[in-house]
Amino acid sequence: MNDKQPWVQVRGRCPNCRADRNAEVLAEDTQEGEDDAGGIWGKTSFSILRCLGCDHRYIRHVQACPEDSDPETGEVEEKVSYWPSHERRHRPSWLWGMEFAAGQAKLAALLAEVYAALDNNLSVLATIGMRTAFDCASQLLGADANQSFAEKLKELAAGNKIGGEEKEILSTLADAGNAAAHRGWKPTPFEIDSLMQALENFLERAFVLKHDLRRVGKNIPRRIQP
Repeated sequence: MNDKQPWVQVRGRCPNCRADRNAEVLAEDTQEGEDDAGGIWGKTSFSILRCLGCDHRYIRHVQACPEDSDPETGEVEEKVSYWPSHERRHRPSWLWGMEFAAGQAKLAALLAEVYAALDNNLSVLATIGMRTAFDCASQLLGADANQSFAEKLKELAAGNKIGGEEKEILSTLADAGNAAAHRGWKPTPFEIDSLMQALENFLERAFVLKHDLRRVGKNIPRRIQP
């Protein structure tokens, strides 16, 4: 007797390819249930998938409940999530080096949590994390930890750590974090991408490019004076 399950193919979001790919269902478990009154049913399933593009294995979780149905059509919308989570935003190449740079491990750990929040569409937590990461970075650049964000920006600008236009951009980043933390503001995908781009640009310039260019400068041949 052959106990092997028939080959099943589905469409899944591969975390390794970072895109939708055909996948083989290696194993699946589905459960259905309803409340005590018998009025609401629920369905949840876990599947182990093998990407047919890169052979990577990952898990897909599907949930369905009448409470999530379309009021007009009555169709139930399925909520699909994956583990490991799909990278919503690609990690910059310089992030790995920051983990081993002197004094920057804490900042790298904060950034890792921000990216994890982005991967799971936790935009409020990600925005708060961006503000916290900037706060940590400002202290590494010499700002007083007891100062307000406005005072830290002013001190960084006075010390030529940031320019006038960058000060305005980072002020918006700090304001966004405050609004998310204290007023429950939830940025749109476009807004959160803009905020994250501003943070990444600031951190790369302040902690990566500066040192890289100094090394380049040492290797540039000096002009021979006549």
